[in-house]
Amino acid sequence: MKNNLLLVALLYTAVTYGQFGNVVSQPSESKKANVIRIYIDREGAIYPLKDNIIKKEGFTIGKFRDGYGGIDVANLEAYYKYYQQTDFTKVCVDYGVNDFVGLQRVLLKDYQEKIIETIQRLHAKNLILLIHGFNDATPDTNYETFEDKADALIGISNVYLEVHWDGLINQTHNPIKFLDIWKRAQRNSANTAITLRNVISHIQIDNMYIVTHSLGASVGTRLLFNVYNWEIKKNNPNSIDAQEIYTRAETTPTPTQPNVILAMIAPAIPGQSTFEGLRNTVPIHKSDNYKKIVIGFNKHDYALNKGNIRGVRLILRERFGSSSLGASKRDLRVTKKIIAKHKPPIDVLETDFSSDRVVKKTEHGFEFYLRREHFNSFLVNTFITK
Repeated sequence: MKNNLLLVALLYTAVTYGQFGNVVSQPSESKKANVIRIYIDREGAIYPLKDNIIKKEGFTIGKFRDGYGGIDVANLEAYYKYYQQTDFTKVCVDYGVNDFVGLQRVLLKDYQEKIIETIQRLHAKNLILLIHGFNDATPDTNYETFEDKADALIGISNVYLEVHWDGLINQTHNPIKFLDIWKRAQRNSANTAITLRNVISHIQIDNMYIVTHSLGASVGTRLLFNVYNWEIKKNNPNSIDAQEIYTRAETTPTPTQPNVILAMIAPAIPGQSTFEGLRNTVPIHKSDNYKKIVIGFNKHDYALNKGNIRGVRLILRERFGSSSLGASKRDLRVTKKIIAKHKPPIDVLETDFSSDRVVKKTEHGFEFYLRREHFNSFLVNTFITK
């Protein structure tokens, strides 16, 4: 039987925090034989695992400028430049490299080989890639819950790839600073997606499932196709940083596995302007292998509705990008029409969580959706329904 690749996009991180709410990962390997963890920084660089202890303070020293004119901190390259004679020298010895570029090449190859070896060793049918969203630094318990529920439904022959990315952390009560953090998280999602394309590009397997929560949908969609919408348009599309992201995205191949399925829980993205780029694959118009899209919808979701105050929603959507796909019936309807134009057809399935209403400020976290009675329907739509 041919193996299946199951990319379930939901993300987890063992963390401390840097400036601007950056996540500073402290990588660790899972004790479970069927779980692989990958840690990715805000620039898309992969963290090394061998004896790697990241000093939180090192991430506040970098002096590179980012695409928004601020000081770029909380990235591995800046950290290792500062700790060149200590931390980086040891990492170079551990991995047999001389520079940061060489380290990234070795790490990328190591992950590709480990994924393939684990699938073969366990005779696994599915590789499940998990991707979290914004402001979700420690979803390890949620990951384990998801894995248990998926195993119960589709069997235990699964390998999980837990993706840990810098979705940023809201450490402020200042709404202006909060929105600046959100804007940067959108940018980080693009870099993460490009790295994931490279990780899976050499994995020959039939079926790939990408399941995301919240802003993880930005990672998942950008993994599949190039998106030219909200955050870069709204925030200086001509900046050096934006153009560099565009260039890498346009030269990094998108998935070629025969059957690709995307499943999003409470997607914090604009549906219309995102899926208008569905055919922007690399190479262009090579999306015939995209078979199904599942959308977990909740019209009551407090975060997606930006506080549920109409005037505030409109202002925030215009300035920082819509997060409407997971909560707006209109955006969902328009998005379905856009996807329906795709040839060959892509099935679109909806799981409506709206009837499971509890205290409104809890209605967005990954744990909230895992506990809902409709979550099993979401799993069935993703893994069972044809």
